[in-house]
Amino acid sequence: MNAYNNLAGEVIRRMGFDLEPSIHQHDSTNLEVNLQNGNYERSEVTKGKKGEPVRGYKLSTSRLTRLMLEQGGLIERVSLSSIKTHDLEASREMLENPF
Repeated sequence: MNAYNNLAGEVIRRMGFDLEPSIHQHDSTNLEVNLQNGNYERSEVTKGKKGEPVRGYKLSTSRLTRLMLEQGGLIERVSLSSIKTHDLEASREMLENPF
């Protein structure tokens, strides 16, 4: 993840994009994995939307909307945390330290 974040930041800077007025979209998504398989490193078990137990991670992304194309945008940063982590906490570093 750090390698992607560093590379994306370097590419954005080299291309000369003015990031100050850009709008950043942040999104957090739960990534569920096999509940019965405890081999997923740093995954945790919590309750799903219907109260059922789920195992997984939380994937947080930051996207530059100014660079968005018709088909999507440029994901500038990625973060992976426990599925139990609140969305805001999972994105905190990206929010406090934008490129």
